[in-house]
Amino acid sequence: MKLHCKQSGAICIAILIGVSAGCGTQTISTDAVEGTITLSGVPVEGANVMFSPVTEGQGAPAYGRTDAEGRYKLQTQQGAVDAGTTPGEYKVTVSKVELVGTGKFETTPEGKREEIVESTDVLPKRYKSGQETPLRATVEAGKTNVFDFDLEG
Repeated sequence: MKLHCKQSGAICIAILIGVSAGCGTQTISTDAVEGTITLSGVPVEGANVMFSPVTEGQGAPAYGRTDAEGRYKLQTQQGAVDAGTTPGEYKVTVSKVELVGTGKFETTPEGKREEIVESTDVLPKRYKSGQETPLRATVEAGKTNVFDFDLEG
């Protein structure tokens, strides 16, 4: 009986190793995508940039975050870091949320008084919505694609 259990355990371990090896991170071939996000000409730091295919299945959703100069580089969930996305036509959404104090306070379970904060959109909401955003980009194969967007307040 013990020999049987040991054999079963060895078989289970072999199966797990085989499955794990087959489930490694798969990457896709992408083209570089970068750019700058500004609001009325001023760089926007900490904005989330999302490229979503206009037509489902024709492109890979990709995302990036802007630095202090408003620059971003895209990556897909399956692509390498900052490697861009696949060729195609994309809707571009840009959002940034900050926490703002309300001037109201509450007592925590530990007895500390803390100000209640609410999230607020820093950028115009039309750029956050996939249905409302006027921003579009066409990613082309074999080149570095640069898309700069100056958002209007």
